[in-house]
Amino acid sequence: SLLAYHGVEKLIEAFLKLAHKYPDIKLLIVGDGEVLPILKEIAARSKFAERIRFTGQVSRKDVYFYVSLMDVGVSPDHSWYGSPIKIFEYAALGAVVLAPDSENIRDIFNHSEDSWLFNSTEELELGMEELITNSSVKTELSEKAKAKVLTSHTWRANAETVIENLNQILES
Repeated sequence: SLLAYHGVEKLIEAFLKLAHKYPDIKLLIVGDGEVLPILKEIAARSKFAERIRFTGQVSRKDVYFYVSLMDVGVSPDHSWYGSPIKIFEYAALGAVVLAPDSENIRDIFNHSEDSWLFNSTEELELGMEELITNSSVKTELSEKAKAKVLTSHTWRANAETVIENLNQILES
């Protein structure tokens, strides 16, 4: 879904600043929602409109196809209380996670260790540029994030943690 609190306009803004310097980059925005017409209008007013692709609503099974096309999976903004499922999907499918440096994201990912976290639109742009220009950083972060998600953040791993915690409670 594309909702106002997702901050996708920040992503488009950062992309447009970098598009001048990097003629091969493209932006793929997957989903539909209340802000899609506004986002399309922002893109259409730019001279890089042909490099921004909006898929509109896609079926759940097709989401993975689109994520697999991404080198960098960006979550430009998110609520303070939730854990965005999309960043787990990005990591599991091999895209670098570029997300807000907030407590709920830091519960999962660590900046420069397995993701790139940012605090402002300017830092989002800097992170995008680093990941565009530094393939070794991009590769290292994506491999570490994928390993972390597939090892520690699966339903099986969560169930094992719950069982372990319950056993500890029962034993005490």
